[in-house]
Amino acid sequence: MDVQRIPERVVIPSLTGIRGVAAVWVVLCHLGGVCSSVFGIARLQAIPIVASGWSGVDMFFVLSGFVLMRSHSGEFEQLRAQSILRFTKIRIARVYPVSAVVLILIAMLTVDHGFVSCYRQFHPGNFTRMALLKTALLATRWFLPGPKGEWNEPVWSLSAEMLGYAAFPVLAWLLSRRSFVATDSPIRSSTLESCHGTGNSAAEASAFAGRRYDRQSRLNDIQNDSR
Repeated sequence: MDVQRIPERVVIPSLTGIRGVAAVWVVLCHLGGVCSSVFGIARLQAIPIVASGWSGVDMFFVLSGFVLMRSHSGEFEQLRAQSILRFTKIRIARVYPVSAVVLILIAMLTVDHGFVSCYRQFHPGNFTRMALLKTALLATRWFLPGPKGEWNEPVWSLSAEMLGYAAFPVLAWLLSRRSFVATDSPIRSSTLESCHGTGNSAAEASAFAGRRYDRQSRLNDIQNDSR
């Protein structure tokens, strides 16, 4: 099996519902803040599950990590520059274009000085040149020196994701090294290919190969004892 090829997009219907719950949770959290600050209605924000809606973003991060491991873990059984570069291109192409378009639209709004003044009430560093550079590079949460500020505040989550993407190849490689199944095992290789043919993931194939390897080891032990 050629693990270096770009994997097909993984669609897991059971996760769609979880994403929906997380999205509604985050929206309710923001809605509670708007109702409290703009309309003076604090009842919604006082509900504990609404106030903790920021946890929905954490849920998205967990789901993203799961899907990434399911889709790309087989590419990093060995760390290769080609695999890392391909993974980087795929992830940037997925998150950057929309962010760039939104940033351009916000930049067009900055011709309105009233809009800039209003946004700077939240933080005086907003709409500075350094904030523009950090937002354009999705680097607003990279602990870079310089004054804090935003051009598009929701970019913070994409900035955190970029850090996760940078660490993913090494983390996936370390997790693959923990496997007790030998990399060059003929049992594992044949099982990976057979499971790939049925559409199963590399993680499922590895687990199946491990169980098969254990059974074979026990049979060998029994045969040696009988001798």
